[in-house]
Amino acid sequence: MKFLDFQIISSKILSKLTNNFDTTLISLITLTILIITSLSWLVLRTLKEGRKALTEINKDRA
Repeated sequence: MKFLDFQIISSKILSKLTNNFDTTLISLITLTILIITSLSWLVLRTLKEGRKALTEINKDRA
């Protein structure tokens, strides 16, 4: 009887861990996408500003 109770409790704990693992994985994927998107946006914005600065420098030279 006690062994059966232990199996039921362990299966409930395993079920919670599996559910928690899914939630953690989804959170990690979402966070990764957010970080990559933010860094890409920052790099593209910096390149755009740099391009503008170079065209202004070339105009001032001429």
